[in-house]
Amino acid sequence: MRVVTDFDGDTRICLELPPTSGALAGTVSVECNTGNDRVVVVLPVAWADLPDQDLAATIRTALTA
Repeated sequence: MRVVTDFDGDTRICLELPPTSGALAGTVSVECNTGNDRVVVVLPVAWADLPDQDLAATIRTALTA
């Protein structure tokens, strides 16, 4: 679990999801939510080591896609 504040000031709780068949090697799916919205992003296995701004940018990209 990881807590990150995005560019809009929203606090998101991010949790790694269980592995699924067909997932790309070296990646994991992570669900991030504020309680009001939810997004699932695909991140490197070491996602917990990503800087907050990188994780926030990935979340924003997924929300606007």
